[in-house]
Amino acid sequence: MVNGFRKPFIYYAEFLSFRGQTGENLIQFGFAIRHQTKEYSPEMKHNADCQILCVFFDLSFLLVGIGGKYYMYATHVDGVQLYVSSDKLNWDFAGFCFTREEYKEFWAPAVAQIGGKYYLYVSCMPSDTADDHTQRLITAVSETPQGPFRYCCDLVPPFSIDAHVVQSGGEWFLFYSVNDYTAECAGTLIVVDKMLSPTQVC
Repeated sequence: MVNGFRKPFIYYAEFLSFRGQTGENLIQFGFAIRHQTKEYSPEMKHNADCQILCVFFDLSFLLVGIGGKYYMYATHVDGVQLYVSSDKLNWDFAGFCFTREEYKEFWAPAVAQIGGKYYLYVSCMPSDTADDHTQRLITAVSETPQGPFRYCCDLVPPFSIDAHVVQSGGEWFLFYSVNDYTAECAGTLIVVDKMLSPTQVC
């Protein structure tokens, strides 16, 4: 239970591999086709309203296909990296689409198109600390998928990472990871909040 909200969820996921432009190693991606509250059916894979493709690995890439282009957002210490492709196989590095002064360790970016704008959800931490538990999720916005994204607000308190924004039944939900030190089995767990707006959760 997070902020009084809980909802069951099931994911259908595909797993693909792409060769990145920055090296010879294959980068593995897993992306969720759609958030569901019912059992998986083959029609889900091709549902026209499936807008979000989100990665489950620590590399934390995201693919968004728009206008024949695919945009991949990647973790980096100095900001959110952007790669662009027209075939999902050959990728060009397009620089940083989001940076923030006095912050570092931009971890696990996720981008969602909401209301004609593109919202970036990513965690980062102050540059003057080495404590990873100061990581917190923030929101940034852009009129285009390639950015640059502009900082909007802090979304949830530290420690919060690994954002995944999902639309279901006309509503939006934010899945993310937090630490629970009071549980019988203490550690990092995944929670979900209903979103009141692209920049606010319950």
